[in-house]
Amino acid sequence: MHLMGAPMSLLRGPLVVEGFLQGGLGAALALALLYAAFEIARAQFAPSLSGLIDTASLGFLPASLSALLVVGGMGVGCLGGLIAARHVR
Repeated sequence: MHLMGAPMSLLRGPLVVEGFLQGGLGAALALALLYAAFEIARAQFAPSLSGLIDTASLGFLPASLSALLVVGGMGVGCLGGLIAARHVR
């Protein structure tokens, strides 16, 4: 496409967007699996730990931190896309 006069942003843009989306989806999937593991562990170990700690105070990551982790995953994916796009000639 470069030989036909396409700008470099048309060639490199999809790689950056793909990295952005993959990073965000990967981080969201990782958080979902972590939340599922947290709920399973809390259900299994809460009765035996109730004498030691207050199990009602146990909670998953705050929503703001979860959102920050997803945004960070998007940033890392975007950076990976930019690095991959540097090799497009």
